[in-house]
This record gives sequence, structure tokens and C-alpha cells, in this order.
Amino acid sequence: MDNPSPNSWNSVRQVIGPHGLLSVLMPAFNLEKAIAANVRRVHALFAGQVPFEIVVINDGSRDGTAGELRRLQSEIPELHPVLLPRNVGKGAALRAGFEAARGTHIVFLDADLDLPPGQIPEFFRILAAEHADVVIGSKQHPDSRITYPWQRRIMSAIYYRWVKLLFGLPVRDTQTGLKVFTRAALEWAFPRILVKAYAFDLEL
Repeated sequence: MDNPSPNSWNSVRQVIGPHGLLSVLMPAFNLEKAIAANVRRVHALFAGQVPFEIVVINDGSRDGTAGELRRLQSEIPELHPVLLPRNVGKGAALRAGFEAARGTHIVFLDADLDLPPGQIPEFFRILAAEHADVVIGSKQHPDSRITYPWQRRIMSAIYYRWVKLLFGLPVRDTQTGLKVFTRAALEWAFPRILVKAYAFDLEL
């Protein structure tokens, strides 16, 4: 879904407002072969729709991801790479990206584009309708159309039940790599977060 209807962008413009900016944070690790195409795909989605920037955080990749991002900068002025010298984990990488971002609204989008970025306008429609500060994607949602192994589905179901039992969170899929936030929500949350790696999403 990379071709949302023209009307679907109205919600994004409504939420961001006339002076807002959308920052798309894309944590990346060892994505040399895919990162250029994926950044171009995200850029094509937002170009001409809303003011935006793409902040790709290279989390100490051991391949040529950083070099690819440097080359892309001359092609895509909205791209602002954050090049970390070593692998620090997803949580710490996203925090570094957030500190570099200028947006009033922030999108977390895994750089492998496991989830199609064309869903983002729908997230803003929900943000506006619910007067929310955060919208979290879910592969467990009844409308989700996904293809991944049954073993992974079972593990996800078990993980959700443990999360609900231990923490009481009404969130079915904390690990999904597509989330939308107001800047104020992240400014409140990040100073309180202790986890730097895998469980970052759960703590957030």
C-alpha cells in the first residue's frame, strides 16, 4: 500500500498544521543493498504532500549502509542521516535520531520497510479522530494482511499474552516497526526509558 488516496493526506495536513514538520525516523542495520531503494520509496510517498524530513539512523552497520546514505544526501535534500560509530541497539538509535529530528510529529518506520509506509496517512486519521498522542501499528489487528511463518505467529501470540499478564498493557503488538507520535509524547517518554535494545518498544 504505497498509493494512499489524495484525500487521505488531509488528515496528515490537519494534524501537522500550517507550521508543522513530519520527521520519519528509520533505524537501519546492515541494509547496504536495500537502503537506497527504501529511502527513495519513502521520499516518493511524502514528496509534495506535507513538509517532511527523513532521518535514517545507521546503527553501526558493518557493511556499506553509511556510504549509501552519504551518496543519497546529494539526491534527496530531505534526507538527514545519523551515522552511529557502533551498534547501540534500536532504542538508543531511535533516541539519537529523535535528538537530531526537527519535526513536530514523529514516525518510527523500520528501514527494511517490513510494513508498507503507505499506511502512515491512516495512522494520522486515527490520531486526529481519537485526539491521540500515539498510534501504534499491529500485525495482530483484524484488518492486517500479513505473511509470515506460523511459528512466528505463535511466538507473537505468546509474547502478547505475557505482556498483558505482566504489565496490563492494552497493546497487542508492541514490537511493530511502524508508530506515530507527537513530539511532546516522545519528549516526555525518552528521558524515562532505560532499555536501549530489544525491549525498548515495550518500555516505550
